[in-house]
Amino acid sequence: NFRDTLQNEMQLMPVINGGWTFFRDIANIIMIGMFVFIAMSLILGLKEYGQKKLIARVLIIAVLMNFSLLFTKIIIDSSNFLAYAIYSQTAGAATTAGGTPQPFSVADKILAPLHITGTWDTAALASKVYNEPNGGGVWKSVFFGLLGFLILSLLAMVILYGAFLIIARAILFIVLMLSAPLAYVTYLAPHFEASQFGWTNWWKSLINNAAFAPLMMIFLSISILIFQTASPALGVQDTIGNLVADPQRQVLADGWKVIFVYVL
Repeated sequence: NFRDTLQNEMQLMPVINGGWTFFRDIANIIMIGMFVFIAMSLILGLKEYGQKKLIARVLIIAVLMNFSLLFTKIIIDSSNFLAYAIYSQTAGAATTAGGTPQPFSVADKILAPLHITGTWDTAALASKVYNEPNGGGVWKSVFFGLLGFLILSLLAMVILYGAFLIIARAILFIVLMLSAPLAYVTYLAPHFEASQFGWTNWWKSLINNAAFAPLMMIFLSISILIFQTASPALGVQDTIGNLVADPQRQVLADGWKVIFVYVL
């Protein structure tokens, strides 16, 4: 839970609330300056700057700005709730084996259908490859270990990259919460509104990062579903380890299915 992590574990919510209050006060000072500028424009009869429409926009932004942190938190919490709901649904559909609940692990649900976890978690299989009677055991054993390392490394890189994006998303959410009041103020400046640090890009960053986690969970669920559906067709004997140990028999049989599902 993102809120519990910030509030209870990292104790950052008081810092975020204090930082937002600081930027809100700065934004309020800017709003007061704009009111003074509009009033002077009306007194001097400068219609270009003293329009009633601008006054209405300033009043609306002045009200909404004081609720900007609340609006941002609602969007973030909604996104995280949806992502967790999809994650829980995937975990609930994938955690029963023979009626016994099993702890959910993303890596296990990807590796288990390929039987990779049972191939490289012991030295016995590598030793079996080394002691093959048909010769070439040393080099085949080395190749066996390198292939296992490559497969697990590629999967680890994918999962690590996903974790990196989630962490970067959390950091950006903190920045967006802090800068919310200033983003609202930029809405009053047409040229600054569309700039890199203006209202438009602030909302774009918030929506994109809010949508990222649910989309990631959806595609992760689809990937796990593909693995689970294709797994029964592979057979326990057709592991990548067996493909290395006896390539001729496995390729001529159904060993290519393991590689195909892994690449998919």
